[in-house]
Amino acid sequence: MSRAALTAVVLLASAAPVRATIVRALDEAEMTAAAALIVRGAVRAVATRRSADGLPLTEITLEAERYLKADARPAELVVTQLGGTLDGRTLHVAGQSRYQVGERVLLFLARQRDGWVELGVGAGKYRVVGPPGQETIARELGGAVFLRQPGAGGAQVVPPAVVGEPLPLFEQRIAARVEARR
Repeated sequence: MSRAALTAVVLLASAAPVRATIVRALDEAEMTAAAALIVRGAVRAVATRRSADGLPLTEITLEAERYLKADARPAELVVTQLGGTLDGRTLHVAGQSRYQVGERVLLFLARQRDGWVELGVGAGKYRVVGPPGQETIARELGGAVFLRQPGAGGAQVVPPAVVGEPLPLFEQRIAARVEARR
């Protein structure tokens, strides 16, 4: 581990109570390559259930509008994430995205065991905002701290970006990246 990276880890660990998750930042090309599924849709339900080992799991039901990368294209799919509130007790994973019924999103998803999970702990969710025909993409990185290691320069913290790019341009670029990898 480089001296700069070690210093960053020590500083982060010694800070007053910090609720953050540190994740390696993936750029758009890496996210597109790593995702098994890229889909835009509307959140139809958010519900918490208990896993087989007793932990709360939140299930986000998404009504698909458009697939940018997929083998199968179901009309509805469920994204699962660790955490939620059950029996008055809450488990929250720092940096994890939050979802609201009615929200429109574009998700980069990975297959895990028997379902779908958001890629990169809070990095795989883009909100679709604005009226039809004027939609833009907004990316909120939750409470996670994303680090990018650019070679010998040491680790760099990636700022929590909000992108106001028009949705059609973003989707066109992602679709082109998917096509180029075939």
